[in-house]
Amino acid sequence: MANRFARRLRIAAPVENVFDYVVDLERHGEWATNPLKVSVDSKPVTVGTTFSSEAKIGRTTRDSGRVTAFDRPYRFEFITEGSAGTVRNWFLLSEDGDGCVLEKGSHNTRLSLFSKCMIPVLAVIVPRMYDKNLHAIQARVDEARGAAAPDRTPRSTDTPARGEG
Repeated sequence: MANRFARRLRIAAPVENVFDYVVDLERHGEWATNPLKVSVDSKPVTVGTTFSSEAKIGRTTRDSGRVTAFDRPYRFEFITEGSAGTVRNWFLLSEDGDGCVLEKGSHNTRLSLFSKCMIPVLAVIVPRMYDKNLHAIQARVDEARGAAAPDRTPRSTDTPARGEG
């Protein structure tokens, strides 16, 4: 079953602007689907930076995280660990004309028993959440640039969920 998810969206903004926004971990609550608070242990954020997060997903969950890749402006990755398991999260960016394509993805590398049972549900919910996240990121980046209307062509492109192991 799928435990790897990724979605993409073209954003009409320079790749550096989008990268700088998504690496600001303390701003992830601005675009997260569920209420989220992130506290970074040290700044600037770079490989090895640790953080903690608190999300409200039915109940309050607390995770710890560590940045594992920081390649401005193309790749940002971090691992989170908590009661649901261990998740590798990534943002990949590529230049696309006068804008960029942003990919948001995750791979559950260790799952709790409850999370394993939830994989069929997650396979439906997570891609929808990621689409909402990407459009919210787009809106925030557009807002920061003073753009009148977001670039909606093409809309999000789907990367099918792939099962591993």
